[in-house]
Amino acid sequence: MQEIYELRTRLKTCPFSEDLIFKVVGENANIVKELYKEFASLHCPRVKRVLFKETNELKERILRLESSEAVAILLKFREFTKSILCTNFYMPFKQGFAFRIRGSTLPSSDFPSTPCPIFFQIGGLAVGLHIRFAEVSRGGVRLVFSVGTAAHETNRRSLLDEAYKLAFTQQFKNKDISEGGSKGIILLNKTQTLAEAKRQAPLAFKAYIDNMLDLLLPHHDVDDGLGISEVWFLGPDENTGTGGLLDWAAQRAKERGSVWWKAFTTGKLIQHGGIPHDRFGMTTASVEAYVKGIYNKLGLKEEEMTRIQTGGPDGDLGCNALLQTKSKTIAVVDGSGVLYDPNGLDVGELHRLCSLRFEGKPTNAMLYDSSLLSPLGFKVDQEARDIT
Repeated sequence: MQEIYELRTRLKTCPFSEDLIFKVVGENANIVKELYKEFASLHCPRVKRVLFKETNELKERILRLESSEAVAILLKFREFTKSILCTNFYMPFKQGFAFRIRGSTLPSSDFPSTPCPIFFQIGGLAVGLHIRFAEVSRGGVRLVFSVGTAAHETNRRSLLDEAYKLAFTQQFKNKDISEGGSKGIILLNKTQTLAEAKRQAPLAFKAYIDNMLDLLLPHHDVDDGLGISEVWFLGPDENTGTGGLLDWAAQRAKERGSVWWKAFTTGKLIQHGGIPHDRFGMTTASVEAYVKGIYNKLGLKEEEMTRIQTGGPDGDLGCNALLQTKSKTIAVVDGSGVLYDPNGLDVGELHRLCSLRFEGKPTNAMLYDSSLLSPLGFKVDQEARDIT
């Protein structure tokens, strides 16, 4: 099965490199200019809007090119133009280029369930997607870091697949509530170190939010081809749940005149209208109830159990699990690294790290006080190499 999956992944990989695309553009500059004119005729609010024509003189010119690669690439440009419902392309001041794209653009052979219009953005620090499967949907938005070229290539190839699958999974998770499922992913440009990625992350997140608001809020420089107003809802996820990012997003929506700014994000501070689910433990309480039920069924005492946990104080679920459990936690693995002590990690210190999250401060397992580790305990940072 793994071989079949890898083959399918390779077949779905874009066959055209960036270098080849640039080469085709350079060799066919006149056609590209005409493609831009077609784009403007469809999406520029300052010109009379026309209907997209499947077959026209421009398409015939493309089909007459000798290079099959050039034909395929330039026709994809036309397909992208056709798929756009609205864009901030013609706004004079923006954080990046943002597009609302028809969900039906995705090939049904690879994406059998058609999502609602997709948000796609290209910024100076990152590219991003937001996919949802119902008009009213909620799910987390995550920041993905790529240290080095190889990691970035892998993450870039899987970006659409991951966003689609996570949103689709969230749709099933939300099946018994009124909201559908969604997922947002912000893929940062490659960096040389994790520290560099973390420095860029807040700027990339804020650009993503501003680009999204460009399309959600009325603006005379945005020609909306959808015809109805939309609201996208965001929650905390990897690398976005701390540092006040979701509070900033809600406040930014308010500053720009949104009437739904309080509902725009969850995971906010209470004073900003939030009901932090890590504080009230809605998800974790359910999981822990199952765990306690298993203990009761097997006649086990929670205090005598040991716990190895994926997800630490920096995440909403991991944080709340550490606060709720009475078992002895011996290992925590989160985005910062691995924390381990066979004699048990200090409960007070774990709670201190969790409290930082509620204060809107950065926190993770690597901030654990090393002096509290036993001689057999250790911390291994995510960037560490050749550890023995």
